[in-house]
Amino acid sequence: MSSSTAICADLLLVPARSSGGQRDRDGISLFLVGAGAAGLRRRTYRTHDGLRAADLHLDGVRVDKEALIGPLGVV
Repeated sequence: MSSSTAICADLLLVPARSSGGQRDRDGISLFLVGAGAAGLRRRTYRTHDGLRAADLHLDGVRVDKEALIGPLGVV
């Protein structure tokens, strides 16, 4: 995942599979993840136009059920 706003954001809107198989259409949910969450890393870099962007790496990130945005599995 790459974004210029990910550099300074305190909260990130993250789509993630919450059910089903890898290629299933349904089963993707939206979560609000704190930028300091355990397992979340940001790699920042300069873009060709001189701006900044970041790649986000999520590895085992866990959130509370309150982090769910909208209905489960219906993005």
